[in-house]
Amino acid sequence: MLKGRYELLDPIGQGGFAVTYRAVDHLVNRFVAIKVSTTSLQYEAQILRTLEHVPYISHIYDYFVIDGKEYLVMRLIEGTSLARRTKAEGDPITVGELMRGLPSLVTALDQIHRHNIIHRDISPGNLMLSPDGAIYLLDFESATSIGPDMLSNRRVYTHKGFHAPEHLKSGLQSVEMDIYSLCATITYLLTGHGVPEPEDRRAADPMPRILLDSSLSKRQQNAVLKGLRTDIDGRYADILSFAHDFFGAEMFPVQTPDAYPVRYSAKTDIGNKPVNQDNFMIDGLIPYIDEDCEVSGEIICDSSDMHIVAISDGVSNSCYAELASKAVIQAVTHFIEQYRYSDNTPENLLEELLDQINEKIISLSKKIGNTAATLALVLWKDDRYYVAGIGDSAVYRVSKGKLELLTVPHTKAAEKMKQGQPVTLPDLHTLTAYLGKKGSAGGQMADYRSGKILKGDKFLICSDGISTGLASDEIKRVMEKKVEQSIPALWKYVKKRKIKDNCSAVILDFDNFHGVKF
Repeated sequence: MLKGRYELLDPIGQGGFAVTYRAVDHLVNRFVAIKVSTTSLQYEAQILRTLEHVPYISHIYDYFVIDGKEYLVMRLIEGTSLARRTKAEGDPITVGELMRGLPSLVTALDQIHRHNIIHRDISPGNLMLSPDGAIYLLDFESATSIGPDMLSNRRVYTHKGFHAPEHLKSGLQSVEMDIYSLCATITYLLTGHGVPEPEDRRAADPMPRILLDSSLSKRQQNAVLKGLRTDIDGRYADILSFAHDFFGAEMFPVQTPDAYPVRYSAKTDIGNKPVNQDNFMIDGLIPYIDEDCEVSGEIICDSSDMHIVAISDGVSNSCYAELASKAVIQAVTHFIEQYRYSDNTPENLLEELLDQINEKIISLSKKIGNTAATLALVLWKDDRYYVAGIGDSAVYRVSKGKLELLTVPHTKAAEKMKQGQPVTLPDLHTLTAYLGKKGSAGGQMADYRSGKILKGDKFLICSDGISTGLASDEIKRVMEKKVEQSIPALWKYVKKRKIKDNCSAVILDFDNFHGVKF
């Protein structure tokens, strides 16, 4: 037992100088991963703290030293390492599996590189395939800073067939190294062949012949070949340019003059409940990833495309409500994947979506018992936003210094107040509309709002733990802060109010919105 709270269970990974264990944190009753080493893990801990809001990595919980050994406590990522997956099954993974998992890895690398950090050890052994098909990037022991006035990591590992030719040259450390390693990993996973050494390739480059066995399209083969150029200047200079060529503009559009970034910050907290029944999604890229998580970043928006953010809260007295909220968010994710570039009217699409989700939850109830969930979402396209809500999750907007609640709570309390009747405490939590309600159409139950987006607008999408627990002036003060400060400020109020419920929130900042150019 370490520090009176961490109990080591079984080893789950071993590197050059460290062993990683599955462990239990008895203080908060959760499984964690603990890396143990007799050499320094302090730099890796510092890197992970810098990357605390980056999705699809193993986030740091704790770091300490006992009797000369260093311990790094991290989030436990469940799944199978891609090295073990290919070795155990004796078969390369399919293009379909790779196409499903790679976008999450690209998202992580993009945000890591924006922090002026490179991983320097991307290989199948450091990639984890999660049960939902996402690929997580692990082990930042070799990671280093490449920005000005930042520390440089002198520890370097070499995995033959995966590292760029300039890997050991300290003066050439750059994001192009990670892109080379990613493309070498893609090649290995699809073909079972590692990338030959640079000197062998200079004599007679066998790469085109290897990639012919990969089932990649010609466009994708060319993207991988460019990422594997032995000359660093011939490679992609950033990961999104590679993703644009590999996946196509539909999944990773390049930033055009009409594009603009929307910054976001999000958090979900289990509170004192045994299960987190909240779930959220940020434009199809960032799904809810743990009982407690916090993420931030930006969405590159094209004015002609649809973008969406949603929160779903499982109804607490229903069966396996966490599964209901997860099913809701999955449906919203599939919706934006299908309709992002559609010319259809958003209002009609939203009504159809909510009808489908309601039917989906009713069908789920037949399998697991009566279950239900709420939904609050913001969709935007061109210069307009569209809000939809079912249940008591909420959407707020601050525009030109004015706070506005854009959703109507579907509760017995709201109905009684509208009719001038007295309200009791149980009325606050008794829903009159929810996803999974039989005999009702989802689109007809929903409350809708739409309007014009103005530069500087901010939106808060949250579960009822926040909307019913905080006062309007507190929410306004939080939303007036810079987006990276807003979530920590919001949770100060959550703790101050001693809110025990699951709490989730996403804040969107349209400060860089420049309108639509026709």
